[in-house]
Amino acid sequence: MSQRLLNVRQAAEYLGVKPTTLYDWVARRKVPFVKINGALRFDLPDLERLIESAKQPAYDLPGHFQEGR
Repeated sequence: MSQRLLNVRQAAEYLGVKPTTLYDWVARRKVPFVKINGALRFDLPDLERLIESAKQPAYDLPGHFQEGR
């Protein structure tokens, strides 16, 4: 079975941020979390949704290389 819940260090590494940044996001409720026996845990599917929601669209700018054209 693969690990579904990540601790702060693991979740921060997965997101590419420092643990202090992740603690700040938790305090500001910018990232979903679970508390189990007082310990913060992060659900992997929630982190994946967070990444997807933060994606920015690519723009089709004139004069820029576009693959397949």
